[in-house]
This record gives sequence, structure tokens and C-alpha cells, in this order.
Amino acid sequence: MSNDLGARLRTAKESLSTWYHHLNSRWLDAEKTIASVNLPTDVRVCSMTMKDTGELDDHVFRNLSEHGEPVEHCLAYMDYDDLGWRICYSVGEADNPDSHEPRPILNCSLKGRILALELLPKLVEAVVAAVEAQSARFEVALGGAAEALASLKVRPKPDVEPDAAPDRGGI
Repeated sequence: MSNDLGARLRTAKESLSTWYHHLNSRWLDAEKTIASVNLPTDVRVCSMTMKDTGELDDHVFRNLSEHGEPVEHCLAYMDYDDLGWRICYSVGEADNPDSHEPRPILNCSLKGRILALELLPKLVEAVVAAVEAQSARFEVALGGAAEALASLKVRPKPDVEPDAAPDRGGI
């Protein structure tokens, strides 16, 4: 029986290790894909809950939920300190961004990375909307700049034919 249990444990461990690897690979792929659009602004999406479901052992989450405060889970694509643009996860008070301490998703606990997966489709949708909006702003700005530059160009004077020279009063 113990050999059977040991074999099951090894199989389960290998399976779990494979899933951890897939999870981390997916987060890396998501980060690379989002980074490839060169969005120059932060994008953040959040989900709110009123109680601790026991799925996250974050002390901030437990403290907030014990006091009946709404708790927000947020996923953001942001310029994170000196690490550059990263996908970050945070938990904090609803409607209080200062209570959030974002961390790069791959630096979060396994539970945090799993919970954040639910927000990834919303983040991708928000990034696409932000890219579309940024593109539209560039189009308008570049169109205005082109018009302004065109108005500054010196227009050549029309050629005046010698017989059509203006009369200068017999000078």
C-alpha cells in the first residue's frame, strides 16, 4: 500500500509541477504580448468581493474582510519601479487605490496568480481599448500637426508674365 501511495504522490507531484510551469509560462506570454503593443499608459481592472473566501492568505485581505469592508483584487499593466512594464496584482480596499501594493504577477503567491487569472481576460480587453483610444488620439494629433505644418509652408508666388506686369504709372 505504501508503494502505491508513494507512486501516486510522485505522479501527483509531477502533474502539479507541470501545471505550475504552464501557469508561469502563460503569465510570461501574457506579459510579452501586452508589452508588444507599446502602450504608454497604465491599465488596471478590478474585481470586488465582500468576504474572504479562504482562497487567498494575504494578511491585508483578511484584515479588510474581517471588518466587512469591500475588498478589491486588481490586475494592472503598469510601469513597475525599475523593472519596466509588468503585469501586477494587488489586493486592497475598494475605492482606495492607495491601499493597494501591486507586485509583479510572477512575484505573487501561487494563490494570487491563480486568482488573478480570472481578471486576465478583462485586462486584455482593457489594453485593447486603451490601444485603440491611444491610436485615435495619435491620428487626431498627427492630422492637426500636418495641417499646422502645411499652413507654414511658403507658397511659391505665381509666375507673372512680362506683358501682364502691373502698370506703375509711367515710371
